[in-house]
This record gives sequence, structure tokens and C-alpha cells, in this order.
Amino acid sequence: MDSEDERETEQRDTAIRKEGVRGLILRNIQTFHPPLRLYQYEELGQRLSTIRNHLSENWSTDDVEIVIHIFDIPFCRLRRFLHTVQGFHSGTLDLTGRHERRYQPLLPRWNAYLDDFRDLVKNGEIERIQKTLMNPVTNTPFCGYDGEPFMYEEVSAKNQALLVKFYKKWRLSTKSCSLAFVLSETDDVVQYLDDHPEPKFQTLLLHHLPPEIIHLIMEYADLDGARSIGATSLAFREISVSYIYKSRTLKLSVNLNYKTIQDLTTQEERRVFKYQALVAAKEKLIQYMDFLLSRPDILRSIIRLTISGDWDE
Repeated sequence: MDSEDERETEQRDTAIRKEGVRGLILRNIQTFHPPLRLYQYEELGQRLSTIRNHLSENWSTDDVEIVIHIFDIPFCRLRRFLHTVQGFHSGTLDLTGRHERRYQPLLPRWNAYLDDFRDLVKNGEIERIQKTLMNPVTNTPFCGYDGEPFMYEEVSAKNQALLVKFYKKWRLSTKSCSLAFVLSETDDVVQYLDDHPEPKFQTLLLHHLPPEIIHLIMEYADLDGARSIGATSLAFREISVSYIYKSRTLKLSVNLNYKTIQDLTTQEERRVFKYQALVAAKEKLIQYMDFLLSRPDILRSIIRLTISGDWDE
């Protein structure tokens, strides 16, 4: 929707068609620590929910268009686009920041979207009808404590050709982005920008803080927080190392698939399977230990070392 989403969407769709699906799903279905842009957590939840629904229907990852649909959440894209524009003018946005270099490519897209939106409102022959919210089981109205039925507004456009053109251009879906939702959300942002026409670009950045404050932030951050801060720049990386690696665990973690074990017919097959799993876990642990020994910078940072194992056979 915005320039950032368009770039990501094009790269993702190309990769899905070129590389296949399964590996791409594993790389992209991930949590965001922390979310750098608006509605990334909500977007992740929608993707996981869509995948669960398709898997329950014996969905095949060979269906490229379904996979593209999974990664494309119009509801989140629209809200991120609109609220990112508004965030620049309100002074409150996300961790990516309110930088002018980010605002400049966003502004032309907003102007183009606004032109199409106003054309839809003017020529789409919009109809608004007040309806009563009904209980589908009893076929009676839902009512409040005062006994009055709940009402909602149903919005439609007689000029379907113009509506379809608008939705197609901006990659929206009528299932997740009703016309009423699009009109309401966009009107709110337009009104806010009319009241606050000047963007508020960010001037104070984290690296402007004194080093002792940065160390204090690292001290209070959890491991994921320290890693996220350290990933932003080389200067923060140097500070974060001692906090990221202060606690390490050496664990013999044996991955036993008990369903596979049950499918094996003889005791000898089960014994061999378990032995191979144990050897693989041992080799993985040795590789990790060799990695630590090759990194004296990490070793110097370790304050607490935990050694454990989960082999109980």
C-alpha cells in the first residue's frame, strides 16, 4: 500500500514464484521483536490463522496463488498505510521512525490514493443504509441495556466498475476491507491532516543519548531487546555484545519423533533410530561449543553458563 509495502510485496511474490513455497513460509512466518512498523503483530496473526485454515482443508503449498494470498493482508496494509501517513503529522509512529527520507516516497502515494478515493466518493454513487443488527440464530434484533436495537450502516456503490477499479489498483479485498471501513478510515485521516497539515519529522534519536544511558537501557532489556537494539548499528552492536552473550546454555537436546518411533516395527529399528538422534544431538552440541571457543569476544562476555540435557533413555 505504501512504498515500503509495495517493495516488500513485489519481492515476496517474485520469490514465491521463483523459489517455491515451503522454505519461504518458514523464513517469513516469524515474530517481530520488536515490530518495526505498524500492525506487524496483527499481520502475523492473520497469516498464521490463514495457514491453519488452509492446512485443515488439506491445502497444498504448491498452490502459489493461495500462498501469495496468505502473505498479503489487505486489512493490515490499508491501516498501516493510512496510520503511517497520520503518524507523521501526529508525531507518534513506529520504531522505523518519522524521518523525512521515509516521508518523501510516501507522500506521492498518499496523494495518488487520495485522488482515487475522492473520485470514488464523487462518482461511485455511494449509498448508505441504516440496518438493524440481527441475531442469526433467533432472527431477532441485538439490543442494548436500554432495549434499543443496535444499528449499523451498510455502504455500497452503484458504480461497481469504479469500485472494482479502486480496489484492484490499491490491492484491497472486499472480504477484509468493506467499503464502509475504507470510507471511515480514510475520512478520519483526511480530517486529521486538515487539522494538522505539517508533518513532524523526528530529530531526537537513540544514539543521541549518553553512552551510560544506552548501557542502562541494555541492562533493563531482555535478550531479544538487546539483540534488536544491537542490530540497528555497529555502535550499538559493540555495546550490546556483553548483554547478548552474558548468559549461555549448553544443552544436549535430542529431537525424538515419537510418532516415527511408534511406526517402527522392531525393537532394533527403534534402538538405531534413538542412537542416531543422540549422535546428531551430540554433534550439534559439539559444533556449538566449537563456535563459542572460536569467539573469545563472546567468552569474555559470559557471566552465567548452564549445562543440561534432556536424554532420559
